[in-house]
Amino acid sequence: MKLITLFIILIGQSCFAAYDPCKYLKLNSCGNTHSINKGLGASRPTSSSSFSSPASMASVKGFGVEAITWDGFEFSFVTGNGKVGAGVSSSNSDDTFFGNTAKELTEDYEGRIQSDNGKYKSKKYTFATALSLYKTKKGFFSINLGLIGKYVEETSNIHLGGGLGLSLGPLNLGYSRFKDEGTATTLDSNSLRTATEFYVDSYSLGLNLPFITFDYTLFTNRISTVEKVHIYSGGFFYRKFIFSYGRKLEISDRRKYDFENKAFYTYDRKWSSFAGVQYKFKKKWVAGLLSNYYLNQELSLILTGFF
Repeated sequence: MKLITLFIILIGQSCFAAYDPCKYLKLNSCGNTHSINKGLGASRPTSSSSFSSPASMASVKGFGVEAITWDGFEFSFVTGNGKVGAGVSSSNSDDTFFGNTAKELTEDYEGRIQSDNGKYKSKKYTFATALSLYKTKKGFFSINLGLIGKYVEETSNIHLGGGLGLSLGPLNLGYSRFKDEGTATTLDSNSLRTATEFYVDSYSLGLNLPFITFDYTLFTNRISTVEKVHIYSGGFFYRKFIFSYGRKLEISDRRKYDFENKAFYTYDRKWSSFAGVQYKFKKKWVAGLLSNYYLNQELSLILTGFF
C-alpha cells in the first residue's frame, strides 16, 4: 500500500433518508446511524457520491458538512427538513471507487495512475436540490424529484440534469440524467487538450435492512464508445463496528494498470475492489480504515464526527 490519507467528516445533525428500519425493529446492531444518507448510498463511507442521485436530497433532515483532505481540502454541505433538501460539493467523485470514470487525456491518466498520488484532480463543483412530491406519514413510501448542476472551473461551463427517486420501506430506487464534462482522450490537430461534453445516465438501487445495507449503481456514459460502470457495495453493522466491501466493474477502452507488475494491459472489462472497517467511539466519533477508495491501491483513514 503506497499512501495513507485522512478523511475528516463533520456532520452538523443527523441527515437521514425518510425510512428508518430501527424505528420498527429494535436490535443492538441497527442500520447505518453513522451515514448522512440512510437510503441510497447507506453502505458507502462518504456522502459526495450520493450527489449522482439528486432526488435523495429530499430526504435530508438537518445540516451536514463533510471535509475531505487529500492533497488539499474538499467540502460538501447538505441541508433539509425531510421534505426539501439541497447540497453543494467540491469533492469530485470521478475515478473514486464509488464514482464515474474520469474523462482525460490518455497520457495524463496513465501518468498519474503510476505516480505516488494518483488522484484524479479536476475543479468541478456539484449542486443538487430536491423536493418530496409525495410521502406517507411514517415515510414508508415516498416519491422525490431532484435537480443537479455541475460547474467546471476550467471552462466556466454549467451543466444541468435531473432525477427521480422512489422509496418503499427498506427499498430505494433512483434515476438521474445529467450533462458532464471532461477532457478528450487525444490531442486536437494543434496538439492541444480539448474539452468534451457528454450525458450520463445513473441508475441506483439501495436496500437498507437493520444491520445490513446493499447498494448498486450503474453509470452509462453517452459517448462515442461503450462505457459503463457497475458498482456493488454492502455494509454490515455489528455493535460499534461497520464493515464495508465493494466490487466495481468498468467497461471501457482505457487500459488497466497492474500495480504488482507495474504495466498496463488492455481489457474491456476491468474489476476493482474496495474494503473498509469503521468503529464508533465517544458517541459522536467514527474512525476507520479504507482500502482502494481512490483506485490507487492506497490505504485511507476516515474520521467522522457528529455535532
